[in-house]
Amino acid sequence: MKVREVSGVVMLLMTLILYSESKPRVAILDFKATGVSAEHAEIVTEIFRSKIITSSVFDVLERKNLENIMMENSLGLSGLVEKPSEVGKLLGAEYLITGSFMKMGNKLLMTVNLINVETGKITGSTEMTIDNMDSVYDSLTILTTDLIKSSLGLNKFTFSTETEGLSLEFGGNYLTDTAGDGIGFTLGISNGRGNFWSGYSTTWNFTSIKRTDNNFGSEKKIIGCFGAGNFIFGNKVEKLALLLGIGAGYDFQGGILAIPSIGGYYKNFYLKYSHPLVIDPSGDNSIESYKMIEIGYSYFMGTFGKGVVNFN
Repeated sequence: MKVREVSGVVMLLMTLILYSESKPRVAILDFKATGVSAEHAEIVTEIFRSKIITSSVFDVLERKNLENIMMENSLGLSGLVEKPSEVGKLLGAEYLITGSFMKMGNKLLMTVNLINVETGKITGSTEMTIDNMDSVYDSLTILTTDLIKSSLGLNKFTFSTETEGLSLEFGGNYLTDTAGDGIGFTLGISNGRGNFWSGYSTTWNFTSIKRTDNNFGSEKKIIGCFGAGNFIFGNKVEKLALLLGIGAGYDFQGGILAIPSIGGYYKNFYLKYSHPLVIDPSGDNSIESYKMIEIGYSYFMGTFGKGVVNFN
């Protein structure tokens, strides 16, 4: 078999291992505290557990089930580590993850080991020092990634807890000009990850324009934005983000519109200002520009944190 064919088979097998329903089953034990409080060690354990679950590489045994089995079999932490094969059969787990959280001088040290319960051997290990508890969350992301790399040999495995996904957006707008004003609605969609998002929206407004040659009444006018591209800079799901947009529309009595926009997102809400401009007025009574304020709600449908495996 040629080298390229072997490489292809290996990649296929690794992909099947990672994404099949039969993921390696793992039990995560509480981190051992040395020179630090048990409370801090528990916090580190739970954050690490969450990141392992989010990575989608392992099938993680629920903490409650682990505690029940330990109580039923009168097992302590030392017993779990000293008899991994017996414990593995009890838990139905293929691997145990043990960790420690200790103080070393002015630093804090976190270590993690992945133990094969059948052989009792450590198949993956990593450690990291941090300055204080403020940096433990981000540091555990790196620690989790390094453990998975060392355990499964995935040199290009990356793992992130950046917010990512899809948002559906619903807004109301108010348009005004010296000749009249009106209200309308906006529908949109956006997707992205972390601090970079992009989206599409369509806006419609129904204005009441007073004609200059008729002082006794007004007429309804429809202004439509058939499509706007929105570029969002910042994590709009969690903090303030800047929106810059440009769209093309139509004034059904005036002509084609160019619609530049600027605005901001904050969590589930957004505020946007647009200044539609008529590029090709149809007559003397056409309005050449408008001012539009839009307020809306962004319904986030994404996922939080996603592992990515890249074999290229």
